[in-house]
Amino acid sequence: MLPESPLSRPRTVQRAVLCLAASAIWATVMLGALSVRLIPPPPGSSNVVNIISVLFLALATWKIASGRGWARWLFIVMYVLGSLGGALTLLLRPELFRVLPSMMIASAVIQLVLQTIAVALLFMRGSREWFRRDRLESSSHGAV
Repeated sequence: MLPESPLSRPRTVQRAVLCLAASAIWATVMLGALSVRLIPPPPGSSNVVNIISVLFLALATWKIASGRGWARWLFIVMYVLGSLGGALTLLLRPELFRVLPSMMIASAVIQLVLQTIAVALLFMRGSREWFRRDRLESSSHGAV
């Protein structure tokens, strides 16, 4: 069940959606810059992962904005896995980061900041209650 209007969303959810949308837009810009070689791609990289990331961010943003709790949980799982993967790579293979163009490193930091803010906002009390309310309304309509 979709919420009545975007205005019914708490500010925490609205701001999280803005962060996620900015993250998806930024990822799209970086994908374009890599595709046309404005930024040299890292050795052995593929745009396939970047395309999947952009599509996932767009889907997660859309579904979270629509009040889908499963999208919120899926995003947090992907955020944790991605953050752990990045941290482990930095710790175990720091030389990989030395070959990255500075714009790629800056992009990774921007993405981390935007997505961390989104995660924090999505799990604040107002957001949790809104997602819970949407789920409760959906189940009560199904019981009729």
